[in-house]
Formats: sequence, structure tokens, C-alpha cells
Amino acid sequence: MATSSGASTTLPADAGILATGRSYLLTGSSFSLGGIAGSDLSGAALGTGGIKVSAPDTAATQTDAVGPATGFHLGAGLPAMTAGATDQYAWVRLGVAGRPKDTGDNAADFSLVSDTGAVVGGVQSARGSASPTGLTNPFQRNAFMQSVLLDSSATNALSPNRTYTRATGTLVIRRTITNSSGSTITAAKVRVTALSEADGAPLLGVAQQPTRRANLRVVNPGTASSVVAVAGRGDVTVQNLSVDSPIVAASGGGLNSTLTVPLPLGGLPPGSSVDVAFTFQVDTGGTFWFGYDVDAK
Repeated sequence: MATSSGASTTLPADAGILATGRSYLLTGSSFSLGGIAGSDLSGAALGTGGIKVSAPDTAATQTDAVGPATGFHLGAGLPAMTAGATDQYAWVRLGVAGRPKDTGDNAADFSLVSDTGAVVGGVQSARGSASPTGLTNPFQRNAFMQSVLLDSSATNALSPNRTYTRATGTLVIRRTITNSSGSTITAAKVRVTALSEADGAPLLGVAQQPTRRANLRVVNPGTASSVVAVAGRGDVTVQNLSVDSPIVAASGGGLNSTLTVPLPLGGLPPGSSVDVAFTFQVDTGGTFWFGYDVDAK
């Protein structure tokens, strides 16, 4: 991996083969999110500017690149940023249906997020999380952690699958996540991959954007769990998910924010399910969208 400033890092021979959905985390000496993700190679001289990844062949064939137009990049490149940013921020690759968006155009494929949703390095960000992952962290397992409506007898717009409290502007979405992996899941997080939010990415996969889009924030619930009546199941306990660090709970999260899923003691056995709820603050009304991956171990 090389940067526009001339620094380069070579993965060690024992790094191994990176399986589908897995992440290998390289960090510099000032990395401050060790409590969120374990570094697989730390203290690297990462340099500045755009980044390119090269294969270990004689020609050092470039396999990917991302950065501003003044350095390594693909397509239009990202907006150039000035130094001195103090927010926790990240350029996050967008996703569609659990797959990374890769059109060969950095400006279209990435979104800048920060814990404040403010201007970062001269570029407007969307509220969201710099939530990196490494080899030891839960990783995307959508195929084995499928989500369905909490109450299959009701539509996704009706209670208890979705409720809206106009007095407080609070939207709650409830789902059931089932482990079909054949193994016990010992840790799980939900990672927000799409959200209608202020200064956020557009709704992907549609020919025309909504005329008036809602602005939402993922916020912490009033209680850790709730008992909800579900047709055919009776009263069930729903885990009301909270936003993980580095997001400050009072302000809420957005794109790439994670929410830890509480699991039973000993983990979630094969075939078992957990009922969860997502809480949003609706800052402005309109058409909204929300998507997520399930990261699990």
C-alpha cells in the first residue's frame, strides 16, 4: 500500500489470504480507536494523500486506489481536505444490498462521515462513525444473519414493525434477526449502510431521488428493552439497540455507525433469533430509507 506522499507499507508474509467480507487493519502511530477495532499492523508510516493498493507481482499492478485528484485516485477523486481536523472522521465506501459500491469513481463510491456531521477539513460531512474493523472483529455475515419483520402478519409500515411518535419526533423500527449459520454467534453488531440524513449520500439503486427526503439520526432508546405484543407469538422482549462509540449518544449516529446486539449468555445458537429495535430522531419529515449489515463472529 502506497500513498501520494511517497510512504509505502508491505503486508507481512504471514498476513495470509483475506477471505470475503474480512478486513485487515493498518494503522499509524496516532491511531486512537483501539477500543473499537484491533490493529493488524500498527505503527506503519502511512503518509498522506491518496492511497493505492498493489499486487505483490513484478509489475506491482495497481488493484485499487482512493484519494483526491491531486494524488492516487479513481474517477473524479475525493474532495481535497485541509489539515487540522479534530473530529473522528472517515471516508466510507458506500454499500448496496450488502456489497461494496465500486464504480471506479471515488467521488460517487465514498461518503465523508464524522461524529458531529460538521465541516471537516473544509469538506461537509454527514453524521456517522469512523468504525474500522480488523481481523479480530465481527465481520459482515448477512447471508447467515437474516432480518425479517418482527410481526410477519403486519406490513413494514404498521405497528409493531414501525411506530412513530409525533409529539417527540421518534421513529422506531423493529426486526427479528435469525442465526442460520450452523454455528453459535458469540458477538454481533448492526452497521448502518444507508440512511436518509442531513448531508448524507443519496438513495442508491433508484433512477430518481425522492422529491423531499427525511433527515434522520440514529439515537439511543429510552429503555434497554421493551415488551411488545406480536401476533402469533404473544408478548416478546425486544432489545432496543444503542449507538456504539465513537458516536456521542446525545447527538446520534448515521452512516457506518454500529449498534451492538445483546446476545444470550453463551451466544446465539443455530436457529435461534433475537428481536431488535432501532430508534431514530426525525429532524425533518419526508421520504426516508434505512439499511444495515449484520457483522458477527
